[in-house]
Amino acid sequence: MKREIEKKLFSKDFLLLLCGQTVSSAGSSIVYIGLIWWIIMNFPKSEGGIIMGTVLALNIVPKIVMGSFVGIWIDKFSRKFIVVSADILRGVINLIFAYLIFSNLMNPTYLYVLIVFSAIGSTFFNPAVRSSIPNIVSSQNLTRANGLYQGSLQIVNIVGPTIGGLLIAFIGIYPVFIINGISYLFSAFTELFINFKQEKIKEKRPFLKEFMEGFKFIYSQKIIFYLMIMSAVIGFFLAPMNILIAKRIKYFFNLGALELGYVTSAISLGMILGTFVISIVSPKKKFLPIVCGITTIGFMFSIVGYLSNFLEFLMGFFIIGFFASIVTILGEVVLQTMTPDEKRGRVFSISNTFDSVFEPVSLSAIGTLTSIFSTSTIFLISGIVIFLTGVSTFFVSQIKEI
Repeated sequence: MKREIEKKLFSKDFLLLLCGQTVSSAGSSIVYIGLIWWIIMNFPKSEGGIIMGTVLALNIVPKIVMGSFVGIWIDKFSRKFIVVSADILRGVINLIFAYLIFSNLMNPTYLYVLIVFSAIGSTFFNPAVRSSIPNIVSSQNLTRANGLYQGSLQIVNIVGPTIGGLLIAFIGIYPVFIINGISYLFSAFTELFINFKQEKIKEKRPFLKEFMEGFKFIYSQKIIFYLMIMSAVIGFFLAPMNILIAKRIKYFFNLGALELGYVTSAISLGMILGTFVISIVSPKKKFLPIVCGITTIGFMFSIVGYLSNFLEFLMGFFIIGFFASIVTILGEVVLQTMTPDEKRGRVFSISNTFDSVFEPVSLSAIGTLTSIFSTSTIFLISGIVIFLTGVSTFFVSQIKEI
């Protein structure tokens, strides 16, 4: 009987985590539209563009600056306290947003400060949750749990903006922030009843020593180290994907924002199907699915820029989304299973930093590159690099063991 209980996926703890995060993610997805619309409505086109760019940059900066350090606190202190506190912080910030907009007191300075504090909350929250999933589901169900978790977020990403647009149209902008604030507080409430089953760092050591231990562990585990390098390389070349898609749609297909929405939805739908498939199949051996996924993404990325039919272009990104979800979920499972619980916070916070640090460089470079090369050429070069990154895994003997 005990073995059956341990293998059960839909435990109270996992269901509470899934429910809370789906609700809060839905709120975030909705409020993103509200934030963009508030900027558009209150600033001229040129100034609004600068403010949006600054908001995006400030959302990334805390992950880069603090990302490698927060893992120590995640391993050292209660993850439940960190997760609940991060959600409460983000909930309160959204309620402050609502008040400032309602009172006509909102200005760029307040906006930037609130965005930074919200990003700090996410910088603590995300690695804490990723570190905790292996503790609340059995190893047999880890792939399915990550699939369901990622799948719910993708569904929210599709539905959320639509709901956000409707809510703004019917009830206004500031109530959307109230809804998001309440969603975060609801998430925090559900997390109070989760047993995180955490193994904390027991011995007291200098902060710097514990910080360096995370890097030493990653470097000593060649599989984890190589997976992070691969993730950083792939992330660098995929970061400007939305910009490339938008340019291709406008200047090659001569289409508009509606078709851009179709492509974005196709990627999300592909990811949802990918999470569904991988949750059912749940392969014991992760190497071949990961490699096949990366090489397929690279191949598709290299040819989408040369597809002259919009429907084919759409299907290409559906396939990219499908395999991206498989690679992401299986890579997450490998990191979770290979890292001891007392080091998991540091590993995942460093992973978050790796994924974020090259993104602004990539996004800033794409403007210059698109003025020199065609989008087709950039798609091709990026796809070839991603494809070769997948092929390179065959020359790393340790990674074939996963």
